[in-house]
Amino acid sequence: SDNGGPLDHTTNYPLRGGKHTFWDGGVRVLAGVGGGLIPFARRGKTWAGLAHSADWLRTLTEGAVGMAPFDRNSTGPVPDDSMNLWAALIGDSQSPRSEIIHQVENRFFTEHVTAIRTGDMKLILGQPGDGRTLKWPDLTGQAVPFGQSGGLRRDGEQA
Repeated sequence: SDNGGPLDHTTNYPLRGGKHTFWDGGVRVLAGVGGGLIPFARRGKTWAGLAHSADWLRTLTEGAVGMAPFDRNSTGPVPDDSMNLWAALIGDSQSPRSEIIHQVENRFFTEHVTAIRTGDMKLILGQPGDGRTLKWPDLTGQAVPFGQSGGLRRDGEQA
């Protein structure tokens, strides 16, 4: 996904912030899983669990396909921290993940922002970006003059 829409021409409502911010409107995204491995009872359903992009490879290979688990110590000098979410996804249960690091401070990143989410709480150190919560205007069934917002029809259009 592309991590939220830019606030100059879209809305991420009800989330605060947008693209290039560390608010939820800039870091939360939708994801989809489909195919014959999804149990019929879970098809077309949503799951509100916490997931990180690093989790998808492990989830799909170990969980969905059933490959042998990765050797967590064979990924380099630091063990990888991805998680297999498959049982939680198909069982509609709580995510095994309880935290996500959104940004780290190192020589490769120049934003000077550090953020971590733990459960429903987020700690942001630094300037997280534009924190507006933008909402589209409420729509009505009435015609609205061209250039004004709020209606479903233009002047002169019939219902």
